[in-house]
Amino acid sequence: MKRLSWIISSVLLLLIGYYFYSQNQGEGIREDLVLHVEDTADIAQIIILNRAGKKQSFSRRKNYWVNEKDEVLRADAINNLLATIHSQRVSSLIPKAAMDNVVKDLSSNSVLVQLMDKKGDKLLSFYVGGVTPDDRGTFMIREQSEIPVIVNIPGFEGNLRTRYIMSENDWASRELLPELNSVKQIRLDFPRQQEESFIFRYNEDNIGYVQKRWDTEVRYSEINTDKLKVYIDRLQNLYAEALLDPAKIEDLEDVVPFCVLEVVDEEDEIYSLSFFPQIWIDMPNEEVNMPTVERYYTYRNDGKLFLTQHLLMQKIFIGYEHFVSSLGSGSKM
Repeated sequence: MKRLSWIISSVLLLLIGYYFYSQNQGEGIREDLVLHVEDTADIAQIIILNRAGKKQSFSRRKNYWVNEKDEVLRADAINNLLATIHSQRVSSLIPKAAMDNVVKDLSSNSVLVQLMDKKGDKLLSFYVGGVTPDDRGTFMIREQSEIPVIVNIPGFEGNLRTRYIMSENDWASRELLPELNSVKQIRLDFPRQQEESFIFRYNEDNIGYVQKRWDTEVRYSEINTDKLKVYIDRLQNLYAEALLDPAKIEDLEDVVPFCVLEVVDEEDEIYSLSFFPQIWIDMPNEEVNMPTVERYYTYRNDGKLFLTQHLLMQKIFIGYEHFVSSLGSGSKM
């Protein structure tokens, strides 16, 4: 019965609101009922502050967004948030019978969202609270307003709250390597298959050569440049399934990785990824064959730990023989 009353009240309020809106042709609509930004390109900074005082601050760069630590954010996550800010609309006012509970929810359970422009001026500021019983609407209220409302995205089935309360790990980019404009050296180690390990580098004549990583005799082979180009392109499109709690890193300290990839760019910046099959860590007493490996704990040398999928990573697990061209093979430098 209560649910039916809620639905009827919501529909009536929505019809009344639409009537007044259409009568005024949208002019003079109350500012309290505007909870979107038409042109999100004007947004240069997003600040999300919860009731416990925890703050998340995102800033726009030329082609990407960063957090307060200057770490790149997930493009799909920030684009989804911007699309929400653009598309969300007030669907109805709060029924009188539910007003007290909604106000209490917004007072204790909401997050404050502040949107700033390039000059640092505030474009919009509002609180995001809980959700309606049918999970199709989200309680919101503009800062300094006294009129809480129900908000959704027309045509979307679901609440919007989850898009504003993601954790730091959820916002973080899952791209394993940055854009590599130029590569000076690549080292790929397979500790259990050392004959496939290699180092690629350029000599003084700017010719690319590859060397077996653990060869007792220092011999170099001219690299197949087409295959090298394809490989570097593959490195540009490595994405993790998730960013993990760094506490898990302790479990990896005494384990030899399946593979270690190290890339050095022209500015001598080193990027390193160590791949540990998940089953080696979580089920250390099991008999493991590589075909059974589905995921890796992947440690990056900036201290971050990712969960990666074998199906997406296997394209970079390529050995020495793949890169050696028929010409110059085995030549000494």
